Amino acid sequence: MILSLSDHDPESPAVVHDGQTWSYAELDRRALRIAQNLAAAGIEPGDRIVTLLPNCHELVALYLAAFRAGFTIVPLDVRYHSALINFSLRHSGAKVVVIEGSRVAEISECEALADVELRLVTGAGTHAGYRPFRRLLTTRPTESLADDLRDDDVSLVFYTSGTTARPKGVTLTRDCVACSVSKAGAILKLNADDVTLIAAPISRPMALRTQLLPALAAGATIVLLGRFDPQEYLQALRQKPGATILALLPAALRQVLFHPELTREDLGCVRLCICGGDYIPADVFERFRELTGIELTEQCGMTETGMYAVNPPYGRKKAGSIGLPYYGVQISIVNDKGVDVRWGESGEIAVRSPFAMDGYWNDTAATRRVMRDGWIRTGDVGRIDDDGYIWMEGRKKDIIVRGGSNISPAAVESALQKHPCVCEVCVVGVDDPELGQAVTAFVTLTADADVNQIEDELLALAKKELPEYMVPETICVLPRLPGTGSGKIDRERLKWIAESTDESTLAILLG
Repeated sequence: MILSLSDHDPESPAVVHDGQTWSYAELDRRALRIAQNLAAAGIEPGDRIVTLLPNCHELVALYLAAFRAGFTIVPLDVRYHSALINFSLRHSGAKVVVIEGSRVAEISECEALADVELRLVTGAGTHAGYRPFRRLLTTRPTESLADDLRDDDVSLVFYTSGTTARPKGVTLTRDCVACSVSKAGAILKLNADDVTLIAAPISRPMALRTQLLPALAAGATIVLLGRFDPQEYLQALRQKPGATILALLPAALRQVLFHPELTREDLGCVRLCICGGDYIPADVFERFRELTGIELTEQCGMTETGMYAVNPPYGRKKAGSIGLPYYGVQISIVNDKGVDVRWGESGEIAVRSPFAMDGYWNDTAATRRVMRDGWIRTGDVGRIDDDGYIWMEGRKKDIIVRGGSNISPAAVESALQKHPCVCEVCVVGVDDPELGQAVTAFVTLTADADVNQIEDELLALAKKELPEYMVPETICVLPRLPGTGSGKIDRERLKWIAESTDESTLAILLG
């Protein structure tokens, strides 16, 4: 059993979304009905159910139904376009697809849809070729569920974003998901009195494995927003009962903390705020401490490994580090040959974890490239200090090699972030015929910044804070930094921007 809802107060609110509350009894009953009706439609344990849904009650119930019946759920990012949707349908061998009505026209263009046996659509409307999802909730079930599920059965397949190559399907077993849920609940000390506010997509690993499933396992209340919007998030913070647990990417958290209407009272119930997935500027740490009196909890992970490091939520934190290894996780720092480096030296972070992936779906070659003897090479570069805390220095592919010297983008970003007018900063390496790579910094600024002076001020700051070889050759001010589908800053797109001189191309890349 991945998680059970039967031990919780049946009348306690489980999921609050779009003005509607489902109690634990309602959520449990509806998840069971969905599972039984899918089984009655011929869906068997191991069959893949692809979802293309925003945050909603239906997606929460589908997860629980799939876990109970042994179906393999494949949640796609709602920002996927038709080509990625088509690839995911075909590659996963989907037997079921569940989408919202607004995506019917787009997904109908996918050739792989012809091989999907059961198509379901959420919402009140009807669409040719699709069965209304609501019938799974209203039809009295007659089918019993399989009771011989195995811990090593594949429960979830997450497709990676595939920025520079086709997406890979990360497979998670039932035991892996159950382990990650129990560990997260223990580390965060979740309980039935907690209220967790979720604005990140629960179709992605961070919100699902760090917030949604651990909160349900603890009997907590989940306030689920359809998407992240600073104003809507602020309004949700002001609702009663107040949110006690938050989790956001750094860029989103910055928008909340520096929102002109935010007050201390808005965060008055918060006892824990988790942040990770990207570089966290120092002023975000300071602002959160100033408003709440508590420290941010930084964590780090990836789809393939789950969370592998966390600054102790209730212990000694080192701001800027990613903390200590997660409970049950082993971490090693290795060189290019896979050999452990000396303590304190930089290298690639390798992880062995009980809640890491089983491999890539139908891709043995890709699995072998990253997994060796149970260890996953993360592509993250870091070091471990004398106290055992891990310091991230960037993605291996993002390290800038300038004139033979390695430069961590995070180190340059940290220096530039000290300027009071800098909101966001991202540093990339751009091909250079003499140096190999040149350092280019992109920044966004506060409304009162003097754009005409900022470049000189930032160069002066960089020269003060950094060795000469790390000082950026170019500093570029943008109205905003482009983001990836998961909400992180899109470094690859910024590299293209740095190398482009055509105005029309720049407009497309910023779009």
